[in-house]
Amino acid sequence: MGAGSSGMVFPGALPPGAFAPGQVAAIVLVDVLLAGDNALALLLLAAPLAPAARKRALAVGLGLAVLFRIVLATLAGALLAVPGVSLAGGVFLLGTALAMARPEGAARRGGGA
Repeated sequence: MGAGSSGMVFPGALPPGAFAPGQVAAIVLVDVLLAGDNALALLLLAAPLAPAARKRALAVGLGLAVLFRIVLATLAGALLAVPGVSLAGGVFLLGTALAMARPEGAARRGGGA
């Protein structure tokens, strides 16, 4: 083993930065679902417009949606490469889940049940 290796070898483990086909498929599925949501919202917003304006609004809206998705996915990938960001995100999500699980009355009173 080299000087920089951890000494642990996991069968079938991917090298750092590599994605398993299942991970890529999951990301693509979520992206398609979100794109469908954007398209539905754009259609509802553009419905009252004149046909020419509707066509332009849909083209601009879908183009900006794709651009924002690419920019935000790149930003998310860069942030996840920073040590500790995943841990901080997990702690935040755990706190949010615990706050949502509390009974509504206890949250208003600031105390127990």
